[in-house]
This record gives sequence, C-alpha cells and structure tokens, in this order.
Amino acid sequence: MVEADWALEVALSMDPDVLRWTHYRPEMTEETARARLRPGHSEGASADTYRYVITDGQINLGVAGVFAEPGEVPEIYYALLRTGRGRGAASLAARAFTDWVLDNGSRVVTVVIFDGNTASEAVALRTGYSFLRRATAIHQGVRTETTVWERMI
Repeated sequence: MVEADWALEVALSMDPDVLRWTHYRPEMTEETARARLRPGHSEGASADTYRYVITDGQINLGVAGVFAEPGEVPEIYYALLRTGRGRGAASLAARAFTDWVLDNGSRVVTVVIFDGNTASEAVALRTGYSFLRRATAIHQGVRTETTVWERMI
C-alpha cells in the first residue's frame, strides 16, 4: 500500500465488521489515513510489515499483509470491505501470504482471530491452518479473547 491508497484505509475504518474483527482504528480521516501509509510511519516501526491492496482488477476489496516482530513468528492478516466478502478473496490472500512466508525462511506462520469470527476461522481452515491456542488481545481498549492458528512447513 502507498499513500495514494488512503481512500481504502478510510473506507475500512468506517466498516462496522472491519472494526469489530480487526485492529483498524475507527473513522480515519484522509489525513490520518495518508499519514498511516507514509513510509517511515512510526506505527509498527520495530516490525517488518507488508501491506497490500486486495483488488479484483476493478475495485479495491480490502487489504492483506504480514506482520513480523523481530525474533517472533510472522502473522498474516486481512480485512475486507463488504463488497469483498463472500468472493474467496480472504482465502486467496491468506494462502498467498502464508505460502510467501513459508517459502522465504519461516517454518511457521500464524493468524490471530477474535472469538466469534467464524468467517475468519473458515478461512484459516481452508488455507491449511490448525488451531494452536487461546489468547487475549487489547481491542479498542478492551481485553478481548482470541484464537491463534498456525500453519507449519
């Protein structure tokens, strides 16, 4: 993603399902979205983060990427707008990023899913992940239960 993708960031930050199931910040403005997409932005600066637009060639459907803290297991993630759901885009993106991580030196990759997100659990299963453990995360200031899924070589 590049700064010119700011409108997609804003749209994702306005989608109730994206806000419910991801760490997207609510109601970004053009300026906050542009700032988030600028090279060298401080959010996640200690980690390697790769973010890409998911598109069908005509419209943007969402985003997907990989987040890797130094010395930690890489984690894939994705967020789709309503227009991108139910089209196989999440599974395609999850499979592509997982394969990329495993083909480039990692023996394991994870995906963290908020409890109750059955659609993402189905994506994890379709793309070869296995349930690993339960965990917690802070989501919009609230402690939230999650499940961690992994796929190994």
